[in-house]
Amino acid sequence: MADDAIALLRDAMADLRSEVGLLQTEVASARRDIAAVEARHMALETWRSRFEMQVATAQDRFVGKSDELVKELSRFHADLAQFRGEQSGGHRVTMIVVGLLSAVIGSIATHLMHSVS
Repeated sequence: MADDAIALLRDAMADLRSEVGLLQTEVASARRDIAAVEARHMALETWRSRFEMQVATAQDRFVGKSDELVKELSRFHADLAQFRGEQSGGHRVTMIVVGLLSAVIGSIATHLMHSVS
């Protein structure tokens, strides 16, 4: 009976060793899976950081280009206003010249009319 008990205990110990070996294999596999997940996590964090930096750069470029566009539109508006002012000024000069010519021609015509009469 003692030999049967010892044999039974030895079988139980062999089964336990086998199960411990399987558990150690599963733990090693789980550790490899965890390492792979951590590596993917780090890769995603790196990608996220690069993406956020690219977004910030794109936003800065957009704001810079928007400011440049506003500045150019303001300059265009000023140029247009200046052009309109020059046109208006040119129109005033033309009217002054036409007025002076009319006065001169009227004066000459009056003088000729008085000389002829």
